[in-house]
Amino acid sequence: MVAQPAASPLVARKASIRVNELGKRFATDGFNLLSDLQRDYGDLVQIAVIPGILNQWMIFTPELAYEILVTHPERFKKPELGKRLFRESFGNGLFFSEGDFWKRQRKLAQPAFHHVRINAYAEQMVAQTQSFITNWKHESVIDLDAAMHALTLSIVVNALFKTDISGETERIGAAMAALGSASAQQVTSIVQTFMPAWLPTEINRKKHAAVMNINQTIYRLIAEHRIRPADKGDLLSMFMAAKDEDTGESMSDAQIRDELMTMFIAGHETSAITLTWALIELSRHPEITTRLQAELDSVLAVRAPTLADLPMLPTVTQVIKETLRLYPPTLFISRQSHQPMPLGGKTVGKNDLLTLVIAQIQRDPRYFDDPLEFRPERFVGDFERSLPKGVYMPFGAGPRICIGNGFALLEMQLVLATLMQRFTFTLADESEVIKSTFGITLGFASSPRIRIAHRAATPLYAELL
Repeated sequence: MVAQPAASPLVARKASIRVNELGKRFATDGFNLLSDLQRDYGDLVQIAVIPGILNQWMIFTPELAYEILVTHPERFKKPELGKRLFRESFGNGLFFSEGDFWKRQRKLAQPAFHHVRINAYAEQMVAQTQSFITNWKHESVIDLDAAMHALTLSIVVNALFKTDISGETERIGAAMAALGSASAQQVTSIVQTFMPAWLPTEINRKKHAAVMNINQTIYRLIAEHRIRPADKGDLLSMFMAAKDEDTGESMSDAQIRDELMTMFIAGHETSAITLTWALIELSRHPEITTRLQAELDSVLAVRAPTLADLPMLPTVTQVIKETLRLYPPTLFISRQSHQPMPLGGKTVGKNDLLTLVIAQIQRDPRYFDDPLEFRPERFVGDFERSLPKGVYMPFGAGPRICIGNGFALLEMQLVLATLMQRFTFTLADESEVIKSTFGITLGFASSPRIRIAHRAATPLYAELL
């Protein structure tokens, strides 16, 4: 059942909390901070970033979130501060571009994400997962977050390039991790946030070194494709073949690089975080693990999962959707107002920042029974469609919904099915408190350690060992 809140006037309240205090708690106690803000100030919270000049509006109501993303997206833009912070890292790809240029790029990139094209990656996603877990030993303990990042990186590299760069994957992974860490430090510090990109601070130097490291591989692969152009079934081939139907123009090397960087995040970082949290929650809920593995046994027996199996594996899908609800990798969606406009009895100033708090909206007891409980079965049947608009949108919504959401969902479902078919997962330390950190994406204060066990006790799996 979906709880329906009583209609009430939306009132904007000004928070007394200082921005630097907000940043300190944001990094280490993010979920509790968001809950406290909503409890103390309501569904629309005004925070003075630069008093008298720039306000940030924290939005905890799905109605406003939906209006901003879907009903009137033309009234808002991506924040200029975010573009400045991440221009060197992600360039002018789909995530940050605006206006006619964004529309052109979206149109050029869309064929690469057609469901037929995405579905073609399914077999390789499973094969990459099977190869990755070959050396996992019974009763061994692994660094779960690191393992999922390494696995999803190998999958996205294969999808992007269809080229063996196994010798470079570890270096790219380390660079991506360094870039994410430096960026997280930047966005959680008001001083670092406004620091010019050209200033040689420690964070700026780390970001620059990481980007140069990744660029080295991406530009080399683009150059090789230019020399031997062919559609190898990868995203790079699609990007290079795409032409504007009106002008005949194709993407420049720099633009292709920017779009590939966006895909690194969409298909690597977000998927790794979701899979890590899914396995943590399954380790905490053996009854869900039992139900999921019984379903896998019934449908698959000992063969590998395929795309065609997913409709018959509803628990796999439910686990992923519930994980995305409780632990959305993208915690917020940010916009900036083009012009002054009314909002909740107040006036949002031109260029004010609007932060849609996805992480809290998806945990709101007005829409979810026992919202902090991990309950995949809530996503049975038409539950998701029955939710009010704007309540559940882990990939965003509207014209700027994540273009790689189909790829990410397919990847997470098939990887989870493959892992759970072969192993059972338990926390290495049952008393360990898994602490999350907030940054560009959801992270961990320390990587969870998890014990893996072959399902050797089930005769059905003897031949898999």
